[in-house]
Amino acid sequence: MNGLATAHPEVAFVVIYTREAHPGRRIRPHDTATAKTACARQLETTFAERRTVLIDDIDGTAHRILGALPDIVYIIDADGTVAGRADWNDPQAVDHALRHLAEDPRPGRLRTTARPDMRTAIAVLRREGWTAVADFAVDHLGAGHRTHGDANPA
Repeated sequence: MNGLATAHPEVAFVVIYTREAHPGRRIRPHDTATAKTACARQLETTFAERRTVLIDDIDGTAHRILGALPDIVYIIDADGTVAGRADWNDPQAVDHALRHLAEDPRPGRLRTTARPDMRTAIAVLRREGWTAVADFAVDHLGAGHRTHGDANPA
């Protein structure tokens, strides 16, 4: 997504940091706004994040309002209309939608597949530790319940 932000300087890219999708031994589920803010700030150094990062409240209010999915994406046009929405962020699909939005501003130009980007997933899991790897495997291999006990659905 950082590459897309560079390729589309006419677009304001914003990330809403909600929570760690797979907390682990190194990064625990957030229990304070201070801890959440500290983790969000690590995005700039760990992942060279160049997009604007907004931090959701500790209860995940914005995340729940926007759909509560782990990697949801919205394209909002200059008038504030949702021009595209997908349950999973697929950078190639976002790039395609942004290119065609100028030609055809009708909503619905964003089509993605529901799959994690494995390079990003591996980088995040390495940062968070083995508990996070186990949690990711449970979530994405259909092996049962979540292992980290995060009661916050956002």
